[in-house]
Amino acid sequence: MSETAATPSTKALAEPTVRVPGIYLAGMALANLGIMLAFYTPIQNLLPRLSEQIAGADGKEVALAVVLGIGVIGSVIGNPLAGALSDRTTSRFGRRRPWMLGGALLGMVALFILPSMNTIIGLTILWLFIQFSVNASYAALTATIPDQVPVEQRGVASGWVGLAQTLGIVLGVALVSFVVLGLTSGTYLIAILFFLLVIPFMFILKDPKLDPADRPPFHLGTFVKGFWISPKQYPGLRLGLAGAVPRGVGHLDVHAVPAVLSAGPPRVLLRGGRAEADHPDRAVRIRHDAHRGRR
Repeated sequence: MSETAATPSTKALAEPTVRVPGIYLAGMALANLGIMLAFYTPIQNLLPRLSEQIAGADGKEVALAVVLGIGVIGSVIGNPLAGALSDRTTSRFGRRRPWMLGGALLGMVALFILPSMNTIIGLTILWLFIQFSVNASYAALTATIPDQVPVEQRGVASGWVGLAQTLGIVLGVALVSFVVLGLTSGTYLIAILFFLLVIPFMFILKDPKLDPADRPPFHLGTFVKGFWISPKQYPGLRLGLAGAVPRGVGHLDVHAVPAVLSAGPPRVLLRGGRAEADHPDRAVRIRHDAHRGRR
């Protein structure tokens, strides 16, 4: 073998130069679609319903706030930690594939258990675990773009990813709101779709093995310090934050706030010529005006 021949390790760390085919982009988009189903369908629909089922109508808002507030730790810590560990994974199956597969499998199993929770503590702990699992899969999947996609094609790849993520947010809620209405059956559907949509990319991805000799050391202190980037040293960061913060607030308004209000509109029951809400605290009365009806 010549000295210039690429070993599996150098392939794992080399800057990609070969354009990825359309099937690669399609598989990556499907995997992102599945992950968004697992992320946002519980937040927007399933968890509010479970919180109300456990805590009742009067306590569902506080219960949901606890579940989501603690669960977000799984995203804040789990995503970068899984990404850093996958950078250092020397499995014969590659660096990213084990984390994507493991996160998808554990996340699916945990989602299957989700409807059986009957305490807020149990629901919170399980959702925290789901967030860690799904984020492990998501971090590894995201890392495949710089791993495999050349610079000139990353814009296209990111576009497909963004489209799939947006579709996943909408599709998941639509499925459990209009197609599979049962809480348990809807959760099972999302769990299965999450796993099945991630799996095809496992076979498409070419994930070279990292040689242990090339594995960078992991130091927790260095890892934590890496989250700080000086705005003075990198002025462009200020512009990025100026756009990211309002976008994050808008993202919260669109996706998190409706979750708190997701008990849905009051059902209207017709009673003796009038329609009234079946919830006293939402006193909605619509009287049929015979004179107005004739107009």
